[in-house]
Amino acid sequence: MGVHRETKQLAALKVFDRPTEATETIENELRLHKAAVHPNIAPIIHFYDQIELIDQNRGVNTLTVLVTEYMENGDLLEFIENAGPLPESIARTFFHQIVNALEYLHSKNIVHRDIKPDNFMLDENYNLRLIDFGFAASTNPKDVFMTPAGTISYLSPEIVQNKPYSGKAADIFAAGVILFMMLMGHCPFVKADPNDRYYYPLYQDNLDEFWSIHEEISQKMHEKCSLTAESRNLLSSMLNPKPDNRLSLEEVKNHQWYNGHAFSDQEEFKKNIKELFAK
Repeated sequence: MGVHRETKQLAALKVFDRPTEATETIENELRLHKAAVHPNIAPIIHFYDQIELIDQNRGVNTLTVLVTEYMENGDLLEFIENAGPLPESIARTFFHQIVNALEYLHSKNIVHRDIKPDNFMLDENYNLRLIDFGFAASTNPKDVFMTPAGTISYLSPEIVQNKPYSGKAADIFAAGVILFMMLMGHCPFVKADPNDRYYYPLYQDNLDEFWSIHEEISQKMHEKCSLTAESRNLLSSMLNPKPDNRLSLEEVKNHQWYNGHAFSDQEEFKKNIKELFAK
């Protein structure tokens, strides 16, 4: 976080280490983030190729800095950790915003490749804003990538197995992991690898065992023991080990669970969130 000397405006700072981060990588992130103008994507306020930052411990440092809006309600990961499993209407409202951001990016042939709850910030109205385009890329005509990118717990199985992968399918898989976390209050697996004991039942298409394991975990952690059949179906389809069988964003939006109740009134949404934390 940073504070403007004159206006006292708070801002979020992403600081690049020029000696270790290639100029091309920084320029790619800046170009793709600037191109992404959407209500659920944090806007860039400014980019400083070289700026002097005052550090109380290390004095004055000359750095490269990307400045975005400060989001006062933290990130979605902190929100889930503090709230536990979310009521479906709140989770669905957040999920709509995640899907809207991805749909917009994919329509511009941009894939994020690091979709995770800590990359979604919450503004003053608890709207989600996507940040950190460090792994983002423009898609080629076939949308095929070879180089792994992202955070291990949200990587699709094809990335974990070092196979060629679709950036769009990988983003959708990661969004499914976030939805699982919102509804269950914990991660579905350590990583999407057959050797992971929590992922193995899903890999084997043993959905009954997969949900039995996680309902037991959720019961112990949060005294919540089950999901609706519709939410299970959506999650199983989004986390499908085979990318060709994974739902597209259009299919996600047509799913019965997705079209359940979500908050359209901002004040009602904020009221329900405050009530969630008041319990």
